[in-house]
Amino acid sequence: MATCAKCGKNILMGGPKIGEFRYCSQQCRFQGFFEKLMLAMEKRAASEPPPAPPPVATGAATDRVPDLLDESNFTSTGEDLKDLTIVLFGLGGLVAAAFLIHVLVELVNYPFHNQTFWFVLPIGAFLCGMVAGLGYWVGLRSMDRLPNKWTYFSAIVGGAGSYVLIYFLMWWFFEAKGQKARDQISFLDFLQVVLEHQRVKFGRGKGEGVELGKWGHARFAINIVGYVLGVLATISIGGGKTYCVKCKRYLKTVGSQVRSSDDPEPTGAALHGVVALLVAGHLQEALDAHAASGEPGAKRFWASTIKVERCPGCEEHQAKLSANVLGERGRQEVEGFVFQGKSPRTVRMPTA
Repeated sequence: MATCAKCGKNILMGGPKIGEFRYCSQQCRFQGFFEKLMLAMEKRAASEPPPAPPPVATGAATDRVPDLLDESNFTSTGEDLKDLTIVLFGLGGLVAAAFLIHVLVELVNYPFHNQTFWFVLPIGAFLCGMVAGLGYWVGLRSMDRLPNKWTYFSAIVGGAGSYVLIYFLMWWFFEAKGQKARDQISFLDFLQVVLEHQRVKFGRGKGEGVELGKWGHARFAINIVGYVLGVLATISIGGGKTYCVKCKRYLKTVGSQVRSSDDPEPTGAALHGVVALLVAGHLQEALDAHAASGEPGAKRFWASTIKVERCPGCEEHQAKLSANVLGERGRQEVEGFVFQGKSPRTVRMPTA
Protein backbone atom coordinates (compact mmCIF):
# COMPACT_ATOMS: atom_id res chain seq x y z
CA MET A 1 0.00 0.00 0.00
CA ALA A 2 1.33 3.42 -0.95
CA THR A 3 2.06 5.99 1.75
CA CYS A 4 2.10 9.78 1.63
CA ALA A 5 5.63 11.10 1.09
CA LYS A 6 4.92 14.02 3.44
CA CYS A 7 2.80 12.77 6.39
CA GLY A 8 3.23 8.98 6.03
CA LYS A 9 -0.51 8.15 5.92
CA ASN A 10 -1.64 5.12 3.94
CA ILE A 11 -3.19 5.90 0.56
CA LEU A 12 -5.89 3.46 -0.51
CA MET A 13 -6.32 4.97 -3.96
CA GLY A 14 -5.73 8.17 -5.88
CA GLY A 15 -3.72 11.09 -4.54
CA PRO A 16 -1.42 13.39 -6.57
CA LYS A 17 1.86 11.82 -7.71
CA ILE A 18 5.06 13.66 -8.62
CA GLY A 19 7.71 11.38 -10.02
CA GLU A 20 8.15 8.48 -7.61
CA PHE A 21 6.48 10.35 -4.73
CA ARG A 22 2.75 10.09 -3.93
CA TYR A 23 0.80 12.40 -1.61
CA CYS A 24 -2.50 11.91 0.20
CA SER A 25 -3.73 15.42 -0.67
CA GLN A 26 -2.79 18.66 -2.38
CA GLN A 27 -2.19 20.19 1.08
CA CYS A 28 0.53 17.64 1.81
CA ARG A 29 1.99 18.02 -1.65
CA PHE A 30 2.40 21.78 -1.30
CA GLN A 31 3.18 21.95 2.40
CA GLY A 32 5.97 24.48 2.96
CA PHE A 33 5.51 25.97 -0.53
CA PHE A 34 5.39 29.58 0.64
CA GLU A 35 8.46 29.19 2.89
CA LYS A 36 10.48 27.73 0.01
CA LEU A 37 9.30 30.48 -2.33
CA MET A 38 10.26 33.25 0.10
CA LEU A 39 13.65 31.61 0.72
CA ALA A 40 14.30 31.56 -3.03
CA MET A 41 13.37 35.25 -3.23
CA GLU A 42 15.76 36.08 -0.39
CA LYS A 43 18.63 34.16 -2.03
CA ARG A 44 18.03 36.00 -5.28
CA ALA A 45 17.89 39.34 -3.46
CA ALA A 46 21.24 38.66 -1.77
CA SER A 47 22.96 38.04 -5.10
CA GLU A 48 21.44 40.88 -7.13
CA PRO A 49 21.46 44.63 -6.38
CA PRO A 50 18.09 46.39 -6.65
CA PRO A 51 17.49 48.24 -9.95
CA ALA A 52 17.78 52.03 -10.04
CA PRO A 53 14.56 54.03 -10.43
CA PRO A 54 13.82 55.25 -13.97
CA PRO A 55 15.08 58.74 -14.86
CA VAL A 56 12.59 61.57 -14.46
CA ALA A 57 11.99 63.51 -17.67
CA THR A 58 12.90 67.18 -17.34
CA GLY A 59 10.97 69.97 -18.97
CA ALA A 60 7.91 67.82 -19.54
CA ALA A 61 5.72 69.99 -17.35
CA THR A 62 6.59 73.22 -19.20
CA ASP A 63 6.23 71.65 -22.65
CA ARG A 64 2.89 70.09 -21.89
CA VAL A 65 -0.20 71.85 -23.31
CA PRO A 66 -2.45 72.92 -20.41
CA ASP A 67 -5.61 70.89 -20.04
CA LEU A 68 -8.43 73.41 -19.65
CA LEU A 69 -10.71 70.68 -18.35
CA ASP A 70 -8.25 69.61 -15.64
CA GLU A 71 -9.92 69.47 -12.22
CA SER A 72 -7.10 71.56 -10.71
CA ASN A 73 -8.18 74.54 -12.82
CA PHE A 74 -11.63 74.65 -11.21
CA THR A 75 -12.45 76.59 -8.07
CA SER A 76 -13.79 75.07 -4.91
CA THR A 77 -17.24 76.16 -6.10
CA GLY A 78 -17.02 73.64 -8.91
CA GLU A 79 -16.08 70.91 -6.46
CA ASP A 80 -18.98 71.88 -4.20
CA LEU A 81 -21.35 71.62 -7.16
CA LYS A 82 -20.05 68.14 -7.89
CA ASP A 83 -20.56 67.13 -4.25
CA LEU A 84 -24.08 68.55 -4.38
CA THR A 85 -24.77 66.60 -7.59
CA ILE A 86 -23.64 63.39 -5.88
CA VAL A 87 -25.99 64.06 -2.97
CA LEU A 88 -28.87 64.70 -5.38
CA PHE A 89 -28.08 61.49 -7.27
CA GLY A 90 -28.00 59.62 -3.98
CA LEU A 91 -31.25 61.06 -2.60
CA GLY A 92 -32.97 60.42 -5.91
CA GLY A 93 -31.83 56.81 -5.80
CA LEU A 94 -33.13 56.44 -2.24
CA VAL A 95 -36.58 57.73 -3.21
CA ALA A 96 -36.68 55.52 -6.32
CA ALA A 97 -35.64 52.49 -4.25
CA ALA A 98 -38.46 53.10 -1.75
CA PHE A 99 -41.02 53.12 -4.58
CA LEU A 100 -39.47 50.00 -6.15
CA ILE A 101 -39.47 48.10 -2.86
CA HIS A 102 -43.09 49.06 -2.22
CA VAL A 103 -44.14 47.83 -5.67
CA LEU A 104 -42.24 44.54 -5.29
CA VAL A 105 -43.64 43.92 -1.81
CA GLU A 106 -47.16 44.35 -3.21
CA LEU A 107 -46.40 42.01 -6.11
CA VAL A 108 -44.90 39.15 -4.08
CA ASN A 109 -47.04 39.83 -1.01
CA TYR A 110 -44.00 39.40 1.26
CA PRO A 111 -42.19 42.15 3.24
CA PHE A 112 -38.63 41.11 2.30
CA HIS A 113 -37.34 44.55 3.27
CA ASN A 114 -37.82 43.76 6.98
CA GLN A 115 -36.59 40.17 6.87
CA THR A 116 -34.33 39.55 9.89
CA PHE A 117 -32.30 36.60 11.08
CA TRP A 118 -33.13 35.75 14.69
CA PHE A 119 -34.72 39.17 15.10
CA VAL A 120 -31.42 41.11 15.38
CA LEU A 121 -29.72 40.72 11.97
CA PRO A 122 -31.50 42.92 9.38
CA ILE A 123 -30.50 40.96 6.28
CA GLY A 124 -33.39 42.12 4.11
CA ALA A 125 -33.01 45.79 5.04
CA PHE A 126 -29.24 45.68 4.47
CA LEU A 127 -29.56 44.21 0.96
CA CYS A 128 -32.31 46.67 0.08
CA GLY A 129 -30.11 49.48 1.38
CA MET A 130 -27.26 48.40 -0.89
CA VAL A 131 -29.57 48.65 -3.89
CA ALA A 132 -30.89 52.00 -2.67
CA GLY A 133 -27.32 53.35 -2.47
CA LEU A 134 -26.67 52.86 -6.19
CA GLY A 135 -27.48 56.52 -6.80
CA TYR A 136 -24.46 57.50 -4.71
CA TRP A 137 -22.31 54.95 -6.56
CA VAL A 138 -23.27 56.45 -9.93
CA GLY A 139 -22.73 59.98 -8.65
CA LEU A 140 -19.29 59.27 -7.20
CA ARG A 141 -18.02 57.55 -10.32
CA SER A 142 -19.52 59.99 -12.81
CA MET A 143 -18.31 63.06 -10.88
CA ASP A 144 -14.88 61.54 -10.08
CA ARG A 145 -15.18 62.47 -6.43
CA LEU A 146 -14.42 60.68 -3.20
CA PRO A 147 -17.19 60.45 -0.59
CA ASN A 148 -16.98 63.18 2.06
CA LYS A 149 -18.84 64.14 5.22
CA TRP A 150 -21.83 65.51 3.27
CA THR A 151 -22.06 62.27 1.31
CA TYR A 152 -22.20 60.22 4.49
CA PHE A 153 -24.50 62.65 6.30
CA SER A 154 -27.04 62.68 3.48
CA ALA A 155 -26.79 58.90 3.19
CA ILE A 156 -27.54 58.39 6.89
CA VAL A 157 -30.43 60.86 7.05
CA GLY A 158 -31.74 60.04 3.59
CA GLY A 159 -31.36 56.31 4.12
CA ALA A 160 -33.46 56.42 7.29
CA GLY A 161 -36.04 58.57 5.51
CA SER A 162 -36.10 56.18 2.55
CA TYR A 163 -36.92 53.23 4.79
CA VAL A 164 -39.71 55.18 6.49
CA LEU A 165 -40.95 56.20 3.03
CA ILE A 166 -41.65 52.53 2.25
CA TYR A 167 -44.20 52.45 5.07
CA PHE A 168 -45.55 55.86 4.10
CA LEU A 169 -46.28 54.48 0.61
CA MET A 170 -47.98 51.49 2.19
CA TRP A 171 -50.22 53.86 4.15
CA TRP A 172 -50.87 56.13 1.18
CA PHE A 173 -51.91 53.38 -1.25
CA PHE A 174 -53.49 50.87 1.14
CA GLU A 175 -57.17 50.35 0.51
CA ALA A 176 -59.72 47.97 2.05
CA LYS A 177 -63.39 47.64 1.16
CA GLY A 178 -63.22 50.77 -0.94
CA GLN A 179 -61.82 52.82 1.94
CA LYS A 180 -58.36 54.37 1.74
CA ALA A 181 -56.28 54.06 4.88
CA ARG A 182 -55.04 57.63 4.61
CA ASP A 183 -58.63 58.86 4.91
CA GLN A 184 -59.33 56.83 8.05
CA ILE A 185 -56.12 56.89 10.08
CA SER A 186 -53.01 59.05 10.42
CA PHE A 187 -49.66 57.77 9.20
CA LEU A 188 -48.20 57.49 12.71
CA ASP A 189 -51.18 55.47 13.92
CA PHE A 190 -50.97 53.27 10.83
CA LEU A 191 -47.26 52.72 11.43
CA GLN A 192 -47.88 51.77 15.05
CA VAL A 193 -50.51 49.22 14.06
CA VAL A 194 -48.27 47.66 11.40
CA LEU A 195 -45.22 47.45 13.66
CA GLU A 196 -46.98 46.07 16.72
CA HIS A 197 -48.88 43.42 14.75
CA GLN A 198 -45.83 41.97 13.05
CA ARG A 199 -45.39 38.24 13.51
CA VAL A 200 -42.04 36.47 13.66
CA LYS A 201 -41.35 32.74 13.54
CA PHE A 202 -38.27 31.43 15.32
CA GLY A 203 -37.01 28.24 13.73
CA ARG A 204 -38.98 26.16 11.23
CA GLY A 205 -42.05 25.50 13.32
CA LYS A 206 -45.55 25.71 11.92
CA GLY A 207 -48.02 28.44 12.70
CA GLU A 208 -48.26 32.16 12.20
CA GLY A 209 -45.47 33.01 14.59
CA VAL A 210 -45.31 35.31 17.59
CA GLU A 211 -46.82 38.79 17.50
CA LEU A 212 -44.14 41.29 18.48
CA GLY A 213 -46.27 43.98 20.11
CA LYS A 214 -44.07 46.78 21.44
CA TRP A 215 -40.99 44.86 20.30
CA GLY A 216 -42.03 45.69 16.75
CA HIS A 217 -40.66 49.20 17.27
CA ALA A 218 -37.26 47.75 18.21
CA ARG A 219 -37.29 45.59 15.09
CA PHE A 220 -38.21 48.65 13.02
CA ALA A 221 -35.24 50.56 14.46
CA ILE A 222 -32.90 47.62 13.77
CA ASN A 223 -34.08 47.50 10.17
CA ILE A 224 -33.51 51.24 9.73
CA VAL A 225 -29.93 50.78 10.94
CA GLY A 226 -29.47 47.83 8.57
CA TYR A 227 -30.88 49.79 5.65
CA VAL A 228 -28.56 52.75 6.31
CA LEU A 229 -25.57 50.42 6.66
CA GLY A 230 -26.45 48.93 3.27
CA VAL A 231 -26.45 52.41 1.71
CA LEU A 232 -23.08 53.18 3.33
CA ALA A 233 -21.69 49.87 2.08
CA THR A 234 -22.52 50.79 -1.51
CA ILE A 235 -20.89 54.20 -1.01
CA SER A 236 -17.76 52.48 0.30
CA ILE A 237 -17.68 50.27 -2.78
CA GLY A 238 -18.21 53.23 -5.09
CA GLY A 239 -15.49 55.29 -3.43
CA GLY A 240 -13.15 52.34 -2.87
CA LYS A 241 -11.60 52.32 -6.33
CA THR A 242 -8.00 53.52 -6.68
CA TYR A 243 -7.98 57.32 -6.84
CA CYS A 244 -5.46 59.88 -8.11
CA VAL A 245 -5.49 62.63 -5.50
CA LYS A 246 -3.47 64.97 -7.72
CA CYS A 247 -5.91 64.84 -10.65
CA LYS A 248 -8.98 63.99 -8.53
CA ARG A 249 -9.99 61.16 -10.82
CA TYR A 250 -10.59 57.45 -10.44
CA LEU A 251 -8.01 55.27 -12.15
CA LYS A 252 -8.99 53.21 -15.18
CA THR A 253 -8.04 49.55 -15.44
CA VAL A 254 -5.46 48.83 -18.15
CA GLY A 255 -5.40 45.07 -17.66
CA SER A 256 -4.32 42.15 -15.50
CA GLN A 257 -1.65 39.52 -16.00
CA VAL A 258 -1.87 36.14 -14.22
CA ARG A 259 0.87 33.53 -13.97
CA SER A 260 0.86 30.27 -11.98
CA SER A 261 3.27 27.55 -10.96
CA ASP A 262 3.70 24.44 -8.81
CA ASP A 263 7.46 24.85 -8.28
CA PRO A 264 8.43 27.27 -5.46
CA GLU A 265 12.19 27.66 -6.10
CA PRO A 266 12.21 28.96 -9.71
CA THR A 267 9.00 30.88 -9.09
CA GLY A 268 10.49 32.64 -6.06
CA ALA A 269 13.68 33.49 -7.96
CA ALA A 270 11.65 34.94 -10.84
CA LEU A 271 9.29 36.87 -8.59
CA HIS A 272 12.16 38.61 -6.82
CA GLY A 273 13.08 40.27 -10.09
CA VAL A 274 9.45 41.18 -10.70
CA VAL A 275 9.07 42.76 -7.24
CA ALA A 276 12.36 44.66 -7.51
CA LEU A 277 11.42 46.14 -10.88
CA LEU A 278 7.88 46.93 -9.77
CA VAL A 279 8.88 48.77 -6.60
CA ALA A 280 11.58 50.70 -8.49
CA GLY A 281 9.03 51.99 -10.98
CA HIS A 282 10.00 49.85 -13.98
CA LEU A 283 6.45 48.65 -14.60
CA GLN A 284 6.90 47.53 -18.20
CA GLU A 285 10.00 45.51 -17.34
CA ALA A 286 8.20 44.03 -14.33
CA LEU A 287 5.33 42.88 -16.56
CA ASP A 288 7.74 41.32 -19.06
CA ALA A 289 9.57 39.47 -16.26
CA HIS A 290 6.30 38.35 -14.69
CA ALA A 291 5.08 37.01 -18.05
CA ALA A 292 8.01 34.55 -18.02
CA SER A 293 7.59 33.51 -14.36
CA GLY A 294 5.01 30.75 -14.95
CA GLU A 295 2.10 29.46 -16.99
CA PRO A 296 -0.61 31.88 -18.16
CA GLY A 297 -3.75 31.71 -16.06
CA ALA A 298 -4.44 30.37 -12.57
CA LYS A 299 -4.16 26.65 -13.34
CA ARG A 300 -1.47 25.76 -10.77
CA PHE A 301 -1.23 25.87 -6.98
CA TRP A 302 0.42 29.30 -6.82
CA ALA A 303 -0.93 32.17 -8.91
CA SER A 304 0.40 35.73 -8.99
CA THR A 305 -1.43 38.65 -10.56
CA ILE A 306 -0.27 42.09 -11.68
CA LYS A 307 -3.11 44.57 -12.10
CA VAL A 308 -2.29 47.78 -13.97
CA GLU A 309 -4.34 50.99 -13.72
CA ARG A 310 -3.80 54.46 -15.15
CA CYS A 311 -4.96 57.96 -14.28
CA PRO A 312 -6.88 59.50 -17.22
CA GLY A 313 -5.61 62.93 -16.14
CA CYS A 314 -1.84 62.73 -15.61
CA GLU A 315 -1.48 59.31 -17.35
CA GLU A 316 0.48 57.95 -14.38
CA HIS A 317 0.34 54.15 -14.27
CA GLN A 318 0.07 52.11 -11.08
CA ALA A 319 0.62 48.37 -10.76
CA LYS A 320 -0.08 45.98 -7.89
CA LEU A 321 1.29 42.47 -7.52
CA SER A 322 -0.69 40.01 -5.38
CA ALA A 323 -0.91 36.23 -5.08
CA ASN A 324 -3.32 33.46 -4.21
CA VAL A 325 -3.07 29.72 -3.64
CA LEU A 326 -5.40 26.81 -4.30
CA GLY A 327 -7.01 25.62 -1.06
CA GLU A 328 -9.82 23.35 0.01
CA ARG A 329 -12.35 26.17 -0.55
CA GLY A 330 -11.03 27.42 -3.85
CA ARG A 331 -8.40 30.08 -4.36
CA GLN A 332 -7.39 32.11 -1.30
CA GLU A 333 -5.40 35.35 -1.15
CA VAL A 334 -1.89 35.21 0.32
CA GLU A 335 -1.94 37.78 3.10
CA GLY A 336 1.01 40.18 3.15
CA PHE A 337 2.16 39.35 -0.38
CA VAL A 338 1.29 42.70 -1.98
CA PHE A 339 3.73 44.98 -3.82
CA GLN A 340 2.99 48.21 -5.67
CA GLY A 341 4.76 50.57 -8.03
CA LYS A 342 4.13 53.75 -10.06
CA SER A 343 5.48 55.12 -13.31
CA PRO A 344 4.73 58.15 -15.50
CA ARG A 345 5.54 56.09 -18.56
CA THR A 346 2.93 54.30 -20.65
CA VAL A 347 2.62 50.60 -19.90
CA ARG A 348 1.79 48.03 -22.56
CA MET A 349 0.19 44.78 -21.43
CA PRO A 350 2.00 41.78 -23.02
CA THR A 351 -0.30 39.79 -25.29
CA ALA A 352 1.04 36.38 -24.27
